[in-house]
Amino acid sequence: MVKRTFGRDLPFLHLPVSDRDPETFLFIQLWDGERQVREFYLGLCDTAAGEPFDFYVAMDLGQLESETVTLVCEESDSPTLLDGIIPGKDMEEEPGLYPDLYHEKERQQIHFSPRRGWMNDPNGLLCTPQGYNIHFQHNPFGPHHGCANVSWGSALSADGVHYKEYPDAIMPLSTRCHIASGSAIMDRYNMSGFGTDTIIAAYTALQSIQFHGRPPVNNEGQHLLYSRDGGRTYRYFPWSPIIPVPEGEEWRDPKIVQVDDHTLCILVYETFEGRDCISFYISHDLKNWERVYRESDLFECPDLFPLIVEETGETKWVLYGGNGKYRIGDFRDFRFTAIPEEDVLYLDYGFAVYAGQTFNQPPDLTERRHLAWLSDRKRKWFYEPVCPERGKGYSQSMSLMCTLKLHLTDRGYRLFRAPIPELSMLRSGQAETVLLKEGMEVKAPAEYETVLSGREDFSLLLGDSGFSYEADGRLIRMRSGAELPVWMLSDSNKEFGKTYHLSGNGPVRIRFFTDRRSVEFFINEEISLSFSAYPDEDLIHLEGVPEMEGSCRELDSIWA
Repeated sequence: MVKRTFGRDLPFLHLPVSDRDPETFLFIQLWDGERQVREFYLGLCDTAAGEPFDFYVAMDLGQLESETVTLVCEESDSPTLLDGIIPGKDMEEEPGLYPDLYHEKERQQIHFSPRRGWMNDPNGLLCTPQGYNIHFQHNPFGPHHGCANVSWGSALSADGVHYKEYPDAIMPLSTRCHIASGSAIMDRYNMSGFGTDTIIAAYTALQSIQFHGRPPVNNEGQHLLYSRDGGRTYRYFPWSPIIPVPEGEEWRDPKIVQVDDHTLCILVYETFEGRDCISFYISHDLKNWERVYRESDLFECPDLFPLIVEETGETKWVLYGGNGKYRIGDFRDFRFTAIPEEDVLYLDYGFAVYAGQTFNQPPDLTERRHLAWLSDRKRKWFYEPVCPERGKGYSQSMSLMCTLKLHLTDRGYRLFRAPIPELSMLRSGQAETVLLKEGMEVKAPAEYETVLSGREDFSLLLGDSGFSYEADGRLIRMRSGAELPVWMLSDSNKEFGKTYHLSGNGPVRIRFFTDRRSVEFFINEEISLSFSAYPDEDLIHLEGVPEMEGSCRELDSIWA
């Protein structure tokens, strides 16, 4: 065993780690004075003994209470293992340890990504007086999810474009279970008893991978927490967890919905009779939760919210799952009744957007703002020794923030997804006239726009990803030669060849945003198609038309 004690005069410890096989990682305990408070599993390097490392990661000490903290590794007897750890300030204030932070060659420049570590699902999205409060799935100690260390990262955006990242808000107490996805609301009616506008959050304590022969544990189910400092830190309700799960099940991803001033509803992804479903639970006191309804054939990360239909002024409800498959209907007496629909509808018709959430408690019901994990297909969920992206200190990003608005079209009710107008503040200089041609390189980050008549068939792709348009029926069809992500092949998403009929008649207006590792197409401010793409490698491909006349605007970095 080896241990090292640090004072609390500096708020962070910076650890040298390697992006290597997780089977070689070490369990590291964090002691707050005489009390062990957390345990992590990471590729810590013995730099004092000459072991090479790939990058530093930061361990936040801000939530601890004692004057000293101690790191302990019971698996190592190397006396120098912990000597390479450096006390210091936050990452932005340590440029010697984190050179080119936010401006690394591979970093997305108009999309939020974590300073260090892996990121996936957005969690706990919430409109607050300070702006958009954002949490996200985060392994702060490595560029892979790995089913270990996963926490709720934390960020705030005042305008939906620029972001400030904070230390993780909720971290696992041990390596047995990690902090899986969930949601949050502001307690406007003081149902919690902790004060009006306390933030209430729910997440799933999900079994982590148990390395080094440690015995597996059962998932703990849905936990309930509260925050009185705007979501920077959380405490558990005394009676948490609130909704247990049967042994062997991974029921997860609680979504909180405020029904009225004395009722909360939580939606949970579950299975019933061997099929995916979303179960609805209600409570009037936050202690006792009753399952009242199930909606079948939806998978992971549910969301439920009302919107006003722009054409009629009526209010309808939207229900969707993690793969973005949505339904429009009514929500009465804690039951959702979908309007019959022939088409399979998705929030996004590409393959990179997953597990999106809308921001709870918006200022009105005319729109919801939406953020999703923008999956990067080159960077993998688990470690791969031959991956060309090895050794990077961070992985994945969020989509552009978008508006969701509800329309009554000639084919029924439809959600329109479009980029938020605030993105225009990133435009640099005047628009440049361009001709999109076969084999053309594109700039990144940049915004392109082109308009076609809508009377002829065509296809537009960046690399192997994009869409085709069929004038007969105004049909948009997703196109991609890339290997599809595993969630697009799940039982709940067999229709991965996504298609959509544009509403109305007339021209087809295309806007698309390029970044260093993605492209997001928006068509008629109606639908989006998002892809993992790489403008430094991928070229424009056209079919049906020789060229497209349009405009290009270069975009400033959100990290400037």
